[in-house]
Amino acid sequence: MPAEIEIDLRALDKAMKRAEKAGVDLRPVFAKLRTPLRKDQKDHMRTQSGPSGKWPGLSTATREKRLKKGGRRGALTKKGKRRKSSKRKLNFMLTSKLLKGAKIKVRPNQISIASKVPWSGAHQEGGRVGRGVTLPEREFMWVSDPLFRQAQRKFAKHLASAFEGRKL
Repeated sequence: MPAEIEIDLRALDKAMKRAEKAGVDLRPVFAKLRTPLRKDQKDHMRTQSGPSGKWPGLSTATREKRLKKGGRRGALTKKGKRRKSSKRKLNFMLTSKLLKGAKIKVRPNQISIASKVPWSGAHQEGGRVGRGVTLPEREFMWVSDPLFRQAQRKFAKHLASAFEGRKL
């Protein structure tokens, strides 16, 4: 008489279906990432950096023009360098205007952030602005490595919870 083994995979099948369903609608994970995403964008403004490094400084022509006028509200020293207080003012202005106007949208398969400020695209991508001046790219909306790793951990936890049948 041959030996028989019967394996019941119904529990595994159910777990896989729960994980698949959780992987299709990621809104719970994205909702938890809203605050870290906004904080990440503020950090980019504070450090004045993009994915490829520090933002470019003021052009020589802009520095000279401002020095002739005595600087912009005392923003430049006699050597043409930015004062620390001026950097804080620039950060505050950029953060308050570009990011406070930013809207975060959560959908089943994506989270997006968009600034509603009309001139935000000029800062993000660079290009020609008023009076034909070329503004260098100062990318501020991007996902940093720490935020990406945090998102990975949250996705993994979300799917593992669904697989194990725990409440999401």
